[in-house]
Amino acid sequence: MRRTVLSILAVLGLLAGACDSGNPVAPKAPETPTGSTDLVVVVTSDRGQLEAGSTQPATLTVTALNAAEDTEVVLSTSLGSFEADPTVQLFRTKLKNGAATVRFFPGVAPGTANFL
Repeated sequence: MRRTVLSILAVLGLLAGACDSGNPVAPKAPETPTGSTDLVVVVTSDRGQLEAGSTQPATLTVTALNAAEDTEVVLSTSLGSFEADPTVQLFRTKLKNGAATVRFFPGVAPGTANFL
């Protein structure tokens, strides 16, 4: 029994010794390699969720790394609409300084909107 307790204390001592102010270390975000020509597209929203039937829109921002200025961006949605017109489910715009924004309205049907 005493041997088991000493073994556990020894393992805990080794684990405690392995920790310092630098541990645990959070992983770093991947960096885009210099000279990379990969197109990286990110869509973000200023709202976490919208309530069905609400007249308050979310602002969607499309950011594209390595895209040419004035590249056309086309967004479509399976639910809700773009801008205030409830029939607009396909929206076209152009990138300015690598980004484009559009207002998204939830519509009256509850569910999860999918964007392409």
